[in-house]
Amino acid sequence: MQNLERAPNITVLDLHNNKMDHLPDSICTMYNLKTLKISNNNLSNINPKISLIDSLVRIALEGNPLRSLKPAIRNAGAVELKKYLKMRLDDEVIVKEEKVQ
Repeated sequence: MQNLERAPNITVLDLHNNKMDHLPDSICTMYNLKTLKISNNNLSNINPKISLIDSLVRIALEGNPLRSLKPAIRNAGAVELKKYLKMRLDDEVIVKEEKVQ
């Protein structure tokens, strides 16, 4: 999966039922991705950088032990999930900047 950045025109990525415990960072560079199917894996969190994929309108993530997401966020749809993840991403950037200073 390291070569996903070499496939920038993928619009649907189906990774469900693969026992994955994390998403590769290369998914975050797939700027044409519209649908991400990651259901029924072993994901305990979602990379906040996913929120940077503007074209992403559907995220199927049910069946994962997501500890960092409240059910209301998980079930609200891709737009709300991306808003939440974007806030987390902004928080991470702020914390890193504070550590540098």
